[in-house]
Amino acid sequence: MAHFLQTQYGDPVIYVTGNGVSEKMMCTELCDDWRMQYLRDYINEMLKAVKDGVNVKGYTAWSLLDKFEWDEGYSERFGLYYVDFGSKNKPRYPKASVQYYKRIISSNGFPDQREIESWKRKALETCTSSNQLLAADPLISHMEMVTEIVVPTVCTLCILLSAVFLMFLLRTRI
Repeated sequence: MAHFLQTQYGDPVIYVTGNGVSEKMMCTELCDDWRMQYLRDYINEMLKAVKDGVNVKGYTAWSLLDKFEWDEGYSERFGLYYVDFGSKNKPRYPKASVQYYKRIISSNGFPDQREIESWKRKALETCTSSNQLLAADPLISHMEMVTEIVVPTVCTLCILLSAVFLMFLLRTRI
């Protein structure tokens, strides 16, 4: 894709401002080694593009925290941090990919395969112990989330749509 952009649009500066992979799950698995592999593969492709002369200037993982997805609600998780939406304080727990991504950023790439495997082992050890802290089903208080987030969001959208409709009516009368 980066090569296509380079040739098709005259070598623009490219910033990948959000790239990631989601997981649809009801459990609290923090050992997301498959996400670490995804990050490794994708960032490697970005580095290859840079080496080939594509003007890639930045890359950011999507997303740092699990969040509300418009189509999937809280059932689809993108974050490097697991958010326990079932708890009133919404505590955050680092997934294995947090340490992995942190090391990639601090090294500005991948130094060597042995060190990468060491990062992965340490990250998986950390997430295994953190997994024991979490309950099996983070979405127990789903109605609490609906009343705290969805209802206010829908109300705000209704107010905005009403204001736009009112402006439209007033404009047509003038």
